[in-house]
Amino acid sequence: MTNIKHILIAQRYSDALVEIAKDGKLTYSKISTDLELVKNTLSQSKDLDEFLVNPITSIEDKKEIIDRVFSGEIDGLIVNFLKVLIDKNRFSVFGEVLNAYNKALDRVNNISRIQVVSAVEMTEDAKNKLKEKLETKLKKNVVIDLEINPEIIAGLVIKMGDNIVDVSLKHKLEDLSKNIMK
Repeated sequence: MTNIKHILIAQRYSDALVEIAKDGKLTYSKISTDLELVKNTLSQSKDLDEFLVNPITSIEDKKEIIDRVFSGEIDGLIVNFLKVLIDKNRFSVFGEVLNAYNKALDRVNNISRIQVVSAVEMTEDAKNKLKEKLETKLKKNVVIDLEINPEIIAGLVIKMGDNIVDVSLKHKLEDLSKNIMK
């Protein structure tokens, strides 16, 4: 369960990872690659994940497992980072830390991730034109995550962070219906 406390805690740890990259100790890319490897390992082994967040398991045992599983696979600084999460009883927020780090990485690289919902599959030309328009408007590199949802009938729904631009036919029909009912 993600809550605001976990998000704030994750943000602090993410900031520490960004500082490691800023200091030149590791590249942003290397940190990202190592964190993804940890995430994939944890998702493939639910037993490992449960072991590392179990409050009954000793900190020493958890750190020993971290060493056994990840030493030689990921950079020593990331292994130490995982151990800090263990020491502070914060390993349960690893997923949120990864999400916060990825968002920070997008800010560093001036990337905006945009969700686009369309009623039908868009042509490559249409996707490229939309991407160009969004990049010009936002002055950022845009990565589009396209979702197909026939329920919107026609048009697009564009989600940029907390902002939603709904130019779907379904939305227009709902507005028309509300105006008629007034």
